[in-house]
Amino acid sequence: ALLGSPASSLPAARASVFSLASDATGDLLAVGGPGGALRLVDARASGRGEGADFRGHSDVVRSLALSPCGRRMLSASSDRTVRLWDVGQRRCVCVLAPHTDSAWAVAPWPGGGGGAASAQRAGVAPPSPRPSAPPPPAPALAPPPSAPASPWGDDLLSAGRDGVVYRTHAPSRAAEAVAVMPPPRSSVSPSSSSSVAAAAPAACSALAADFGRSLVWVAAMGDPSLRAWRVPAARPSAG
Repeated sequence: ALLGSPASSLPAARASVFSLASDATGDLLAVGGPGGALRLVDARASGRGEGADFRGHSDVVRSLALSPCGRRMLSASSDRTVRLWDVGQRRCVCVLAPHTDSAWAVAPWPGGGGGAASAQRAGVAPPSPRPSAPPPPAPALAPPPSAPASPWGDDLLSAGRDGVVYRTHAPSRAAEAVAVMPPPRSSVSPSSSSSVAAAAPAACSALAADFGRSLVWVAAMGDPSLRAWRVPAARPSAG
Protein backbone atom coordinates (compact mmCIF):
# COMPACT_ATOMS: atom_id res chain seq x y z
CA ALA A 1 0.00 0.00 0.00
CA LEU A 2 1.05 3.56 -0.62
CA LEU A 3 1.51 6.13 2.12
CA GLY A 4 -1.69 6.99 3.98
CA SER A 5 -3.54 10.27 4.21
CA PRO A 6 -2.02 13.27 6.01
CA ALA A 7 -2.61 13.33 9.75
CA SER A 8 -3.45 17.01 9.60
CA SER A 9 -3.74 19.96 7.25
CA LEU A 10 -3.08 23.59 8.14
CA PRO A 11 -3.75 26.72 6.02
CA ALA A 12 -0.47 28.31 7.08
CA ALA A 13 0.34 30.65 4.20
CA ARG A 14 -1.41 32.95 1.74
CA ALA A 15 0.75 31.74 -1.18
CA SER A 16 3.39 29.11 -1.92
CA VAL A 17 5.57 27.91 0.95
CA PHE A 18 9.32 28.13 0.28
CA SER A 19 10.67 27.45 3.78
CA LEU A 20 9.50 25.86 7.01
CA ALA A 21 10.78 25.42 10.57
CA SER A 22 9.36 24.41 13.95
CA ASP A 23 10.18 24.77 17.63
CA ALA A 24 11.09 21.78 19.79
CA THR A 25 7.44 20.94 20.57
CA GLY A 26 6.19 21.27 17.02
CA ASP A 27 3.44 23.60 18.20
CA LEU A 28 4.94 26.67 16.52
CA LEU A 29 5.67 26.67 12.80
CA ALA A 30 7.58 29.38 10.94
CA VAL A 31 6.50 29.63 7.31
CA GLY A 32 8.29 31.61 4.58
CA GLY A 33 7.04 32.49 1.12
CA PRO A 34 7.29 34.87 -1.84
CA GLY A 35 7.43 38.64 -1.54
CA GLY A 36 8.99 38.51 1.90
CA ALA A 37 6.05 36.65 3.43
CA LEU A 38 6.92 35.29 6.88
CA ARG A 39 4.39 33.93 9.36
CA LEU A 40 4.50 32.15 12.68
CA VAL A 41 1.60 29.71 12.93
CA ASP A 42 0.11 27.89 15.92
CA ALA A 43 -0.21 24.27 14.81
CA ARG A 44 -2.65 23.63 17.67
CA ALA A 45 -5.24 26.01 16.22
CA SER A 46 -7.40 23.15 14.90
CA GLY A 47 -6.76 23.88 11.24
CA ARG A 48 -7.61 27.57 11.47
CA GLY A 49 -4.12 28.65 10.50
CA GLU A 50 -3.93 31.35 13.16
CA GLY A 51 -0.64 33.17 13.18
CA ALA A 52 1.34 36.38 13.24
CA ASP A 53 3.02 38.10 10.31
CA PHE A 54 6.65 39.24 10.55
CA ARG A 55 7.41 42.05 8.12
CA GLY A 56 10.83 43.11 6.90
CA HIS A 57 11.98 40.97 3.97
CA SER A 58 11.24 42.22 0.46
CA ASP A 59 11.82 39.00 -1.49
CA VAL A 60 11.35 35.24 -1.16
CA VAL A 61 12.11 33.86 2.31
CA ARG A 62 14.29 30.88 1.40
CA SER A 63 15.31 29.45 4.75
CA LEU A 64 14.15 29.55 8.38
CA ALA A 65 15.32 28.39 11.80
CA LEU A 66 13.28 28.57 15.00
CA SER A 67 14.90 28.18 18.42
CA PRO A 68 13.77 25.14 20.46
CA CYS A 69 11.92 27.37 22.93
CA GLY A 70 10.29 29.32 20.10
CA ARG A 71 11.58 32.70 21.27
CA ARG A 72 13.99 33.46 18.45
CA MET A 73 13.87 32.98 14.71
CA LEU A 74 16.35 33.28 11.84
CA SER A 75 15.38 33.93 8.25
CA ALA A 76 17.32 34.12 4.99
CA SER A 77 15.91 35.79 1.91
CA SER A 78 16.52 36.50 -1.75
CA ASP A 79 16.69 40.16 -0.75
CA ARG A 80 20.31 39.32 0.31
CA THR A 81 19.64 39.74 4.03
CA VAL A 82 19.58 37.42 7.01
CA ARG A 83 17.38 38.53 9.89
CA LEU A 84 17.17 37.69 13.58
CA TRP A 85 13.70 38.02 15.11
CA ASP A 86 12.35 38.35 18.63
CA VAL A 87 9.26 36.15 18.37
CA GLY A 88 7.61 37.39 21.57
CA GLN A 89 7.88 41.03 20.52
CA ARG A 90 7.22 40.21 16.85
CA ARG A 91 10.06 42.38 15.65
CA CYS A 92 13.34 42.12 13.82
CA VAL A 93 16.22 42.84 16.18
CA CYS A 94 19.10 42.45 13.73
CA VAL A 95 19.55 42.72 9.96
CA LEU A 96 22.68 41.10 8.55
CA ALA A 97 23.90 41.45 4.98
CA PRO A 98 27.15 39.50 4.47
CA HIS A 99 26.14 38.16 1.04
CA THR A 100 26.47 39.81 -2.36
CA ASP A 101 23.52 37.85 -3.74
CA SER A 102 20.44 35.98 -2.51
CA ALA A 103 20.74 34.31 0.91
CA TRP A 104 19.39 30.78 0.54
CA ALA A 105 20.22 29.01 3.80
CA VAL A 106 20.67 29.89 7.48
CA ALA A 107 21.40 27.98 10.69
CA PRO A 108 22.25 28.93 14.28
CA TRP A 109 25.77 28.50 15.60
CA PRO A 110 26.96 28.53 19.24
CA GLY A 111 28.92 31.78 19.53
CA GLY A 112 31.90 31.67 21.85
CA GLY A 113 32.21 27.90 21.52
CA GLY A 114 28.76 27.06 22.90
CA GLY A 115 28.56 25.33 26.25
CA ALA A 116 25.76 25.08 28.80
CA ALA A 117 25.77 28.72 29.88
CA SER A 118 25.81 29.95 26.29
CA ALA A 119 23.03 27.58 25.30
CA GLN A 120 20.83 28.60 28.21
CA ARG A 121 21.45 32.29 27.58
CA ALA A 122 20.50 31.81 23.94
CA GLY A 123 17.16 30.32 24.91
CA VAL A 124 16.25 33.15 27.27
CA ALA A 125 17.32 36.45 25.75
CA PRO A 126 18.02 37.48 22.13
CA PRO A 127 21.23 39.35 21.34
CA SER A 128 20.93 43.12 21.40
CA PRO A 129 20.30 44.79 18.03
CA ARG A 130 22.86 47.42 18.97
CA PRO A 131 26.42 46.44 17.96
CA SER A 132 27.95 48.23 20.94
CA ALA A 133 25.74 46.59 23.57
CA PRO A 134 27.29 43.88 25.77
CA PRO A 135 25.86 40.36 25.52
CA PRO A 136 23.05 39.53 27.98
CA PRO A 137 24.20 37.91 31.24
CA ALA A 138 23.81 34.18 31.72
CA PRO A 139 21.08 33.12 34.17
CA ALA A 140 21.95 31.46 37.45
CA LEU A 141 20.49 28.08 36.47
CA ALA A 142 22.10 25.87 33.84
CA PRO A 143 20.11 23.40 31.70
CA PRO A 144 19.54 19.93 33.19
CA PRO A 145 22.45 17.55 32.52
CA SER A 146 20.19 15.44 30.29
CA ALA A 147 19.36 18.37 27.99
CA PRO A 148 21.27 18.40 24.69
CA ALA A 149 23.50 21.36 23.94
CA SER A 150 21.80 24.10 21.97
CA PRO A 151 23.38 25.69 18.88
CA TRP A 152 21.59 28.96 19.59
CA GLY A 153 24.37 31.29 20.61
CA ASP A 154 25.26 34.76 19.32
CA ASP A 155 26.54 33.50 15.96
CA LEU A 156 24.90 32.10 12.85
CA LEU A 157 25.87 30.47 9.58
CA SER A 158 24.43 31.51 6.23
CA ALA A 159 24.96 30.53 2.62
CA GLY A 160 23.68 31.85 -0.66
CA ARG A 161 23.77 32.25 -4.36
CA ASP A 162 27.20 33.90 -4.15
CA GLY A 163 28.65 30.50 -3.21
CA VAL A 164 30.03 31.65 0.16
CA VAL A 165 29.24 30.39 3.66
CA TYR A 166 29.56 33.09 6.30
CA ARG A 167 29.77 32.91 10.05
CA THR A 168 28.31 36.11 11.49
CA HIS A 169 28.34 37.41 15.05
CA ALA A 170 24.88 38.98 15.36
CA PRO A 171 25.49 41.62 18.08
CA SER A 172 28.51 43.12 16.29
CA ARG A 173 27.43 42.13 12.74
CA ALA A 174 31.01 41.00 12.09
CA ALA A 175 31.18 38.30 9.40
CA GLU A 176 33.86 36.02 8.01
CA ALA A 177 33.81 33.53 5.16
CA VAL A 178 34.29 29.97 6.39
CA ALA A 179 33.74 28.25 3.04
CA VAL A 180 33.71 29.07 -0.66
CA MET A 181 32.18 26.52 -2.99
CA PRO A 182 34.20 25.39 -6.02
CA PRO A 183 32.92 26.53 -9.43
CA PRO A 184 30.28 24.41 -11.17
CA ARG A 185 31.84 21.75 -13.36
CA SER A 186 30.08 23.11 -16.43
CA SER A 187 31.88 26.46 -16.03
CA VAL A 188 35.39 24.94 -15.93
CA SER A 189 37.12 24.08 -19.16
CA PRO A 190 39.43 21.02 -18.89
CA SER A 191 41.88 22.64 -21.33
CA SER A 192 42.33 25.91 -19.47
CA SER A 193 43.56 26.26 -15.89
CA SER A 194 42.77 29.99 -15.96
CA SER A 195 39.06 29.21 -16.24
CA VAL A 196 39.09 27.77 -12.72
CA ALA A 197 40.19 31.05 -11.19
CA ALA A 198 37.78 33.06 -13.35
CA ALA A 199 34.69 30.93 -12.72
CA ALA A 200 32.30 32.03 -9.98
CA PRO A 201 31.62 29.71 -7.04
CA ALA A 202 28.65 27.37 -7.29
CA ALA A 203 25.52 28.68 -5.59
CA CYS A 204 24.95 27.22 -2.12
CA SER A 205 21.48 25.70 -2.00
CA ALA A 206 21.43 24.35 1.57
CA LEU A 207 23.55 23.92 4.69
CA ALA A 208 23.48 21.85 7.86
CA ALA A 209 25.45 22.78 10.98
CA ASP A 210 27.20 20.02 12.94
CA PHE A 211 28.16 22.15 15.92
CA GLY A 212 29.19 19.09 17.94
CA ARG A 213 32.14 18.56 15.59
CA SER A 214 32.47 22.21 14.49
CA LEU A 215 31.53 21.36 10.90
CA VAL A 216 29.17 22.84 8.35
CA TRP A 217 27.82 20.67 5.54
CA VAL A 218 27.00 22.50 2.31
CA ALA A 219 25.08 21.55 -0.81
CA ALA A 220 25.53 23.36 -4.13
CA MET A 221 23.19 23.79 -7.06
CA GLY A 222 23.75 21.11 -9.69
CA ASP A 223 26.22 19.16 -7.54
CA PRO A 224 25.22 15.75 -6.12
CA SER A 225 28.01 15.87 -3.52
CA LEU A 226 27.94 17.36 -0.03
CA ARG A 227 31.02 19.14 1.28
CA ALA A 228 32.02 19.76 4.90
CA TRP A 229 34.15 22.62 6.20
CA ARG A 230 35.48 23.14 9.70
CA VAL A 231 34.19 26.30 11.40
CA PRO A 232 36.95 28.19 13.27
CA ALA A 233 36.66 28.30 17.05
CA ALA A 234 37.37 32.02 17.17
CA ARG A 235 34.37 34.22 16.43
CA PRO A 236 34.49 36.84 13.65
CA SER A 237 36.27 40.08 14.41
CA ALA A 238 34.55 43.42 14.02
CA GLY A 239 37.76 44.70 12.43
